[in-house]
Amino acid sequence: GLRRMGLYTFINVSQNVLTVILTLALVLLGYGVNGAVLALVLPVALLSTFSVFAVRRSLKKPSTLQYIPVARTLLRFGTYVVLASAIGMALYNTDRIMLGYFLDDVAVGIYSIAATVVLVLHLPSQAIQLITNPTIASQWAQREIGRIQDFINRTMKLTGMLIFPLAFALAFLAEDLITVIFGTEYVSGALPLQILLVGFVVGGLLTSVGTALSSTAYVQVGFIITSIQLAANVALNVALIPLFGMNGAAAATSAALILGALVSFYLMQRLIRIAIDWRWFMRFLLTGAAVYACALALALVINPYLCMLLGLAVIAILTNKFFLAKEDREAIVSVLSLK
Repeated sequence: GLRRMGLYTFINVSQNVLTVILTLALVLLGYGVNGAVLALVLPVALLSTFSVFAVRRSLKKPSTLQYIPVARTLLRFGTYVVLASAIGMALYNTDRIMLGYFLDDVAVGIYSIAATVVLVLHLPSQAIQLITNPTIASQWAQREIGRIQDFINRTMKLTGMLIFPLAFALAFLAEDLITVIFGTEYVSGALPLQILLVGFVVGGLLTSVGTALSSTAYVQVGFIITSIQLAANVALNVALIPLFGMNGAAAATSAALILGALVSFYLMQRLIRIAIDWRWFMRFLLTGAAVYACALALALVINPYLCMLLGLAVIAILTNKFFLAKEDREAIVSVLSLK
C-alpha cells in the first residue's frame, strides 16, 4: 500500500478532510460528543473499505496449505507492531502523566503546548519513513545489504539536514511562537520546548528509518527497544520532575529518545550487518550546536532575529560545503526544479 503513494495520499487527505466536515456538521446539528466520535469513526470505515478494493489486484488468496503459515506470520508480526505502537503512545505521554501526578493541571497544560509544538520536527521524518519502510523491506528480500546501508545513511543525513535548521529556528522563536499562538500565560513552556528539541532532533533521525528492524527480520526488537525507552522515561521523570518541574520532564523525555535512538542504531549495525556513519553525524550535530551557541551569545548584543537568520545562513553554507554529497546535491536541485 505504501508503494502507491498517490493513492495513499488521496486516502489520508480524504479521511482527514471528511473527518473535519463531518465533525462540524454533526456538532452544529446538535449531536455533540456522540457526533464528534461518529465523525472520527465513519471516515476510517469508509476509506478502509475503499482501500481494500483499490489494492485488490495486489492481493492473492492463499492456498489451503498456506493459511496457517500466513496467519502465524501475520499474527506474530502484527502483535509486535501493535504492542510497540501502544508503548510508543505511552512513551510520548509519560511526561504529561507524571507532571499531573507530581505537580498540577496548570503545569500539564503549559507543558502540553511545548510537547505539541515540538511534534513539528516529526512531520518530515514520518513522511520520509513512508518511503523507507517498503524500500528497505524490498532490499532485504533481495539480500542487498550494501544498498540498505547506503540508503539508511543517506536518508538519515538528508533528514538531519532538513530537521536541524527547523529545530534551530524553533529554539530561537520558542517564546514568541508560544506567546503569539497561545498567549503570555503559556510562555514558561518555552524552555521545556527548547530542551525537547534536543531529543527530537536525534529521535527524528531514527524516525526516518525507524522501521528498518521491523522491515527486515527483527520486528520484535523494535518492541523491546520501545519498552526500554518507556522504562527509562518513567524512571527519569520520577527523578527529575520533583527537582526541576517541567524542565525535568522535558529533559527526561529527551534523554529517553536519545537512548532509544542510540540503541536502535547499534542493533541495526549488529543485526542487519550495516555500518552507521557515526563520524558524519557527530561532526554535523556538533557543528550545528556550535553555530547555535555562537548565535545565542551574539543575540545578547544584537537583534535575536538577525542572529537566527545569520545562524541559519551559516548552517546552510557549512552543510553545502562539508556535509552534502555531490549526488545528494544534484538530487535536491532536481526536486526543487520539479524535474
